[in-house]
Amino acid sequence: LTMSFTLFLFNIFSANHRSLLYSENYETKTISIIHFRFLVSLLILVSSIFIILFFEFENKFFLIMLTILICVQWIAEIFLTIHEKKRKIQAVNYILFSNLSFFILVCIIIVFGWLNYLSFLIPIIILNYIIIFKNEFGKINLNIRNFLFFFNTLNSSIKNLEIISSFALN
Repeated sequence: LTMSFTLFLFNIFSANHRSLLYSENYETKTISIIHFRFLVSLLILVSSIFIILFFEFENKFFLIMLTILICVQWIAEIFLTIHEKKRKIQAVNYILFSNLSFFILVCIIIVFGWLNYLSFLIPIIILNYIIIFKNEFGKINLNIRNFLFFFNTLNSSIKNLEIISSFALN
């Protein structure tokens, strides 16, 4: 339930930022997109934690860590797009290799029934993203301009029916 809620909201708020970053006239708004995703991630994280605690789920730590992982990956998607656009193949290959490694570890954990270890692996995956993109995450700051862009983007998404079209995908 909580993961569906989280993924549903990310799908709604994603709009088409990734593809917009490839267009030349949108390049100056890259940092604003990052801040937008960061603010949306904070809102979704707080909402998800509230739902997890309100409904008294069994594996609270696991669900909260999974929500944080989804938030970090959603923000990191923009960082990865920037690296792809600048043709920084080493960063792209490193993230691909680390994701593949973690995927194999998750498969091994599931096959052998060691599901309790997933709760310990997820924070390592989160930390891996933060280390890989430490410079990019370090540039995130909250100020009035970023909040205004957040509300303007949200308002624009509603006016352009981007959010409504995202509902159709779900």
